[in-house]
Amino acid sequence: MKQLKWLIPLLLVVAVGCTLIYGYIAKNVEVSQLDPITISESDGFIHVKGDFKDDSTRYAGYNYTIVDGKMVLSIKAALFTGKKGGYDFKIQSKNASSIKEITIRGKNEKDEIVLPIK
Repeated sequence: MKQLKWLIPLLLVVAVGCTLIYGYIAKNVEVSQLDPITISESDGFIHVKGDFKDDSTRYAGYNYTIVDGKMVLSIKAALFTGKKGGYDFKIQSKNASSIKEITIRGKNEKDEIVLPIK
């Protein structure tokens, strides 16, 4: 009986811990959850600006790769951490002026859109 006494509090602590960890881990945002994105290039920088459709989503960073003049960009968000109110960042690249399009990728390769640079 003493062993069962500790089981319920232990399960409660594990459940709360898992919920907190999930809220702090940044994940790629689905493309459908991004409001219109503005992308421009100037002086060796790619400037990306936009917002999320869900007000509770918080910006938590980005990842990108450049291959053959094409950039693949993933925007990350978390539930509890990050900046509230959208995203506005610049990416410095030696080849920024040669990039003509950017692919915004969500959770996988099927969840993506291609945007031209203005």
